Amino acid sequence: PSTRMLLNQLDSIEVQCNNDGCGWIGPRGNLTDHLRLTCQHYKCPQARRAAGACEWAGKLSDRQQHIDECPYTPMQCPQVPEGCEVQVIERRMVPRHIDEDCIVTIRRRRTEHEAAEA
Repeated sequence: PSTRMLLNQLDSIEVQCNNDGCGWIGPRGNLTDHLRLTCQHYKCPQARRAAGACEWAGKLSDRQQHIDECPYTPMQCPQVPEGCEVQVIERRMVPRHIDEDCIVTIRRRRTEHEAAEA
């Protein structure tokens, strides 16, 4: 058989989406469109890290925006350029870190306190 005929036969085979929670079953030839356009069961990359991690699920087209905003996405402290050494912290922990633990904030407060006492 020709390559095209073989591909047509393969594309007609029923397959299912392998994203957790998605029940889509359809022709193999439609799987790419399903995954790219309609599947709403893509998970956040942080969902696999630990219990209690991100539970977001949605469309592939929305995934990057979610990752950019996800409170569980690892990032570095925004004060690294000023001397903080924290290279990996969950986005949701950054405000507390800056307020309580960041060496840049601690130094700044110490300097302000010393200036106020002088």
